[in-house]
Amino acid sequence: ICTIVPMNRICLVLPLILIIKTAFILRSCNAFTDTIAKARKLPLQPGLQLRASISRDAANSTQDRRSVLRKGSINALIIATIASPSISEAKQPPTSSQKRIVNFPRVYLGLSIGNMSTGNVCEIFVDFACPYSRKIFATLSALQLQPKYTEKMAFVYHNVIQPWHHQSLWLHESAFAVKILYPEYEAVFWKALFDDAPRWYDKEVYDWTRGEFYNRISFFAAKVIVKEETINNNNSNLDANVLQKQFLQYLIPPKQPGGDFPREARILLGSEPQDDENALFPLTKQVVKFQRKRGVHVTPTCFFNGIEQGQISSGWNTAEWTGFLNQALAS
Repeated sequence: ICTIVPMNRICLVLPLILIIKTAFILRSCNAFTDTIAKARKLPLQPGLQLRASISRDAANSTQDRRSVLRKGSINALIIATIASPSISEAKQPPTSSQKRIVNFPRVYLGLSIGNMSTGNVCEIFVDFACPYSRKIFATLSALQLQPKYTEKMAFVYHNVIQPWHHQSLWLHESAFAVKILYPEYEAVFWKALFDDAPRWYDKEVYDWTRGEFYNRISFFAAKVIVKEETINNNNSNLDANVLQKQFLQYLIPPKQPGGDFPREARILLGSEPQDDENALFPLTKQVVKFQRKRGVHVTPTCFFNGIEQGQISSGWNTAEWTGFLNQALAS
């Protein structure tokens, strides 16, 4: 255009060029809109029909080669879009009634001793495979049953599954099973397991398989319950072998040999009989998530009313704990 029109008239030609380009773009948009309307009238998988339509349009059209190629490209794009199911026809997520309630197990995390309603809570994060956790639990056992503390506050022990102790998960799972089946003896089992903890430390169980560990820890839990029943003279005639089978229902994954999924776990924990892991797995996930959200790494770690107390040590004696608790509860 510049070779035809003198330079002093180029300012008059530029608007004309813009008008021509605008008209060309509008024409292309109208063609695209018509093609979309045609495609929407076709069945869900109209690939062959639409390709045939493109061929007829190319043969009968008086447009130049570039227009045919442009229209074919647009229609090819629509083929790819239409051939796949629409968003409304795609598989919808399960409704709330179909979802597994894995994030809300109906079991409160941790062992609670004392009066939670006062608002004063001492939280201690511990691991059954940790000798320092065992030490702090033994020290607090003499204090957590005294009315001057239990009436004014609560001690809450949280499970911390430490990966550097390979058996840590299995020990905590045994406490979960006792919590579900015999919650009235949960505190007794915690004390018994910590008292007997050296028997379950790393070097003692190094060559045990998971199945062997489950068999031994479940029988240990059963004996603790039977012994406590005998002490309390409940005359329930509990059989340790029967109790062991109950615990193993929760410990052994249902797909493994000996697996026998407890049906009540579907409601209590959100687990399912077709799961690869055991019935306690949803609770294990909640415990680990809770620990991570609180930023707990080593054990023991202590909080009072939600604030971490870094000065507390597993080496504290009863006098040091008494001084701390008295100060914390002072009005």
